Amino acid sequence: TFMLWLRSDNADTDTVSIFGTAVGDSVTMELKLTNGELSYTAGQVAESARAILTNGLWHHIVLVMSKTFNNGAVYLDGEQVLSFPAMQTGALSGAKFWLAGGLDGHIDDVCLFEQALPVDLVREFGTASPNGDEMGLINLLTFSETVRNSSNVMELVYSPNNRRIFRDTYGNVVKKVQPLLSQDLSAQAD
Repeated sequence: TFMLWLRSDNADTDTVSIFGTAVGDSVTMELKLTNGELSYTAGQVAESARAILTNGLWHHIVLVMSKTFNNGAVYLDGEQVLSFPAMQTGALSGAKFWLAGGLDGHIDDVCLFEQALPVDLVREFGTASPNGDEMGLINLLTFSETVRNSSNVMELVYSPNNRRIFRDTYGNVVKKVQPLLSQDLSAQAD
């Protein structure tokens, strides 16, 4: 499963390669947006669906592949928009890998899982970001920075162009800051 958040300010007529792989000059897999169509091509599969992603809003995009059940699907904001036989896509491989080619906008929370996520988890990750310790999570790129706050505590601070969502135990969205250290370091010598 490949998952990310995308916010595009591109024109409807632009081509944005959301995610792709290639060997040499040959594209082996690509998920892209062209003329308002979200399309997926790999192996013998070439599927597309009407999708408005160039409206400047954040969109949650998930590519799920299950070769075991021969199911492939693309989800947009929790709804399945593409479906195809996974066995016809070939392997997800290539010497080159890219994200957001031609994008005028931002991406965030890029995740790669080693298994096909079920639809309920696809939808859950559209409302709350992964923590980084989920089973099967291979990679999580959150695009953030570490800063020392006024209390001399290191915090992980997210970019204003970030889509990471944190919720408390009651489901309320909370501030996008995580302390990395819990002690005051001001008294320690450098």
